[in-house]
Amino acid sequence: MTRTPAFRFILLSISLIMLSGCMSANKPMDLRDREVHEKPSSKLESLRITSDSKTPTYRRQLALSFGKTDQILTVQHEKIIRLFFQTLPAEININIIISVAPASDPETFKALQNAWHRLRSLKQEVSSYSDNIKLIYKPELQKDTAILQVEGGKRV
Repeated sequence: MTRTPAFRFILLSISLIMLSGCMSANKPMDLRDREVHEKPSSKLESLRITSDSKTPTYRRQLALSFGKTDQILTVQHEKIIRLFFQTLPAEININIIISVAPASDPETFKALQNAWHRLRSLKQEVSSYSDNIKLIYKPELQKDTAILQVEGGKRV
């Protein structure tokens, strides 16, 4: 039995809506930590480190840019992600939040489909670093971007 494109679109939309709801049960981070305000100067990444002095919580964020035709991580993306996680303190437990924007494809279904492929590719790449991974589809982010957020500490 083959599924029609409209049926696939509905299923994908429902899945993405369900994934975006994962964040609503938890206390959201500060909006400034969740948004990409400008396109990174390098094609792939910009790195921002923040720390909270009141609690032993550790926060880090990595923004990745995808090419318009990239559906999955490139080799360069994978290297950057490995380096990003190698610089984390080894003694902390971490939670990972992956936020993905839609692709810049003019067809809505293809833009959603590319975002889904990118989300799955990112999850597969970071799954060895933590079991606690949240996936979020964020249409308000700049197109063709993804954000990896790591929160950690002794109590996480």
